[in-house]
Amino acid sequence: MEVVSAKFPFDVNVNNDNWEAGTEDIQAVLLSVAGDFIHHFPENQFPAVKVYQEKNGPPHIKFEPTEDGELQIWLSTGGTAWSQYAYQFGHELCHIPVNMGGTTGKNAWFSEAICETASMYVLKSISKSWEEFSPVDGYPARRHEGYVRRLIDAKDRQLPAGKTLGQWYGENKAELRSKPVNDTRSLGNVVSNQLFKLLMQSPDQWSAVRYVNRGAKMEDKSFEMFISEWHVNAPVQHKAFVKKVADLFEIDLMTEKELIDLLKQDLQDQADQVKDQLSQVETDPEKKESSASKETQRILARALEDAAQAQQQAKAQQPKQPGGEQKGGEQKGGEQPGGEQKGGKPDEGLQEAAEAQAEAMRKARAAGLSPGEQPPNEGNSQEGDGEGSPINAEAKPLGELPDLKRMKAEDWAKLPPKVAQELLENSRESMSPEFREQISHYFRIIAERARQNKATPKAPRK
Repeated sequence: MEVVSAKFPFDVNVNNDNWEAGTEDIQAVLLSVAGDFIHHFPENQFPAVKVYQEKNGPPHIKFEPTEDGELQIWLSTGGTAWSQYAYQFGHELCHIPVNMGGTTGKNAWFSEAICETASMYVLKSISKSWEEFSPVDGYPARRHEGYVRRLIDAKDRQLPAGKTLGQWYGENKAELRSKPVNDTRSLGNVVSNQLFKLLMQSPDQWSAVRYVNRGAKMEDKSFEMFISEWHVNAPVQHKAFVKKVADLFEIDLMTEKELIDLLKQDLQDQADQVKDQLSQVETDPEKKESSASKETQRILARALEDAAQAQQQAKAQQPKQPGGEQKGGEQKGGEQPGGEQKGGKPDEGLQEAAEAQAEAMRKARAAGLSPGEQPPNEGNSQEGDGEGSPINAEAKPLGELPDLKRMKAEDWAKLPPKVAQELLENSRESMSPEFREQISHYFRIIAERARQNKATPKAPRK
């Protein structure tokens, strides 16, 4: 389901929960909050949202859209506590520009601090706009001012006397980076107070938060690198503001070259870790049977590409054999992609057995049989495989084929893609999800390679 764009200026649909207040009034209040916030993001239109009442947990947002394409926001409030509606809705609304750009990892606490800043900002903003026009009756605008003032003046939101934000962060960064954001919210509120001052001075810089999570994905990215990426990715009109944030934390911003060097080093470290893991798998029989991790899948994909390139180079140096012409990524003359071995032809016995097994499982599935259940004896009737080769309906049981979990990439490459896919589909119940993912990943590589081959113009024959 795709996310739908809001109608001008913004779509807020309130679910008919037990709010103890009219949904029309709730909608009017939330539209007022949105109007005072989203006009700071003129370059993009916010998506429509559906608002629900959360009774068993904190407010939150889900980026998985509803059937109507709306993002889902839950508020843990009710009645006519309009300041609380504004406070919670402003926070969740801010997550849209902050988190739609990516994920935060160990710096997630900073995204929460930005969104807490938005809560205070919208309260301060509607405390003024409601003096001119209040969307609901009987709720003075000064209540919003009192609500936000209590937040700003709270003792647990203040920096310790005589300490800068940079010094404070140095003392608290381990906790901020290691615990869930719900456990570090009080610490993040200290940062929100400081960001609030900056954004009240320069409200036109709110749009800068769209770029805070646009950096590279990294397992243990430092906060210094995180802020530096924000500075690099932000448009020119926002770089000075990001620099002010960095100065608050006493961070020396890295150059783009320095960031690239760090990313290269991180990739090298990951590659070294994968090599160590693979070497352990090769020497440990139990680990060898375990499913491949995502890192192993990536190694497999790269190995397949390297093998394909080497094979193409080898073939280019060999004289063409009759019937061996390649067309659109498919090979004629009985060859299959990756089917050549060092010593000669593909393993024909493996291929024939796999084809027979695939056909038997197709029949079993059509007859409503469960995996492994033998079909009733149909005599010696035979069917063609589409190319004139008869296949016996009484195929060998799967146990007589090579163990699928022990098959290597080159073994699967010996099989025709359709046959290999059939084996995969029919053995799902006995194959672990991780192993299925590894093989499916392999098929995706094969399919992508075929598409690339088809897209490559064929050289004219001489």
